[in-house]
Amino acid sequence: MTRAHAFGRSRTVEPSPRRRKSEMSWDPNGQTANVEQALAGGAAQRAGWFRFYFADQRWEWSEQVQRMHGYEPGTVTPDH
Repeated sequence: MTRAHAFGRSRTVEPSPRRRKSEMSWDPNGQTANVEQALAGGAAQRAGWFRFYFADQRWEWSEQVQRMHGYEPGTVTPDH
């Protein structure tokens, strides 16, 4: 049990129950090295960009962001 302080208040925090190792299994589908590199702080990857134009309340998404949202580039006009 630990004490947590938030906004000047103190509260008791109970530790979460431990899971059995069998409950935490994960199958990386042969990507163990790639997953380990990513989790260890591997090289940063570009994920695209987005812009919001306040003058005309319009969004603009890069091709990568359009794909992340499940659209083929050029087939959607983002509204949020």
